[in-house]
Amino acid sequence: MHELKYQAWLHDEKQIVNVIEINTFDKFISYYDISHCKDDAEIFDFIRSNSPNADCPFERCSLRTYIGLNDKNKIEMYTRDIVEGFNNRFVIEYGINRIKKVAYDDEIVEVDVPGFYFRSLIYNDKVYPIVGDLSGLEVIGNIDANPELLEVKRVER
Repeated sequence: MHELKYQAWLHDEKQIVNVIEINTFDKFISYYDISHCKDDAEIFDFIRSNSPNADCPFERCSLRTYIGLNDKNKIEMYTRDIVEGFNNRFVIEYGINRIKKVAYDDEIVEVDVPGFYFRSLIYNDKVYPIVGDLSGLEVIGNIDANPELLEVKRVER
């Protein structure tokens, strides 16, 4: 199992923050506002000696979940990221994916499988499981900060 990590895109501030706490009862996330820190040492000292000092209600942010993998440049991949590779461009999503599977009696059945997957932006939103050698993928942005990356020439397949 991979490490559970979350980020959030803050709609009003237009920035990504590392989520420290998710409060599902009161519906907000907590994070460190480190905008006043000048360098990595100051950030480290601030986080080491303080509790999270900022929060954001769910309706003003979009949660991003770490999928447990890094791209070819060792950048962590999160849901809502846009990745490129294998002559394709994808959005990383989480949800229920309906797949066709051959049952023991050679009957083809559809099964709902929850999990992370890639949704192709080029090939008509075709969905691909996150398996195999993914070392050719590169994070090029995310759907919140870089919506222009969603605009691609679509190909029928």
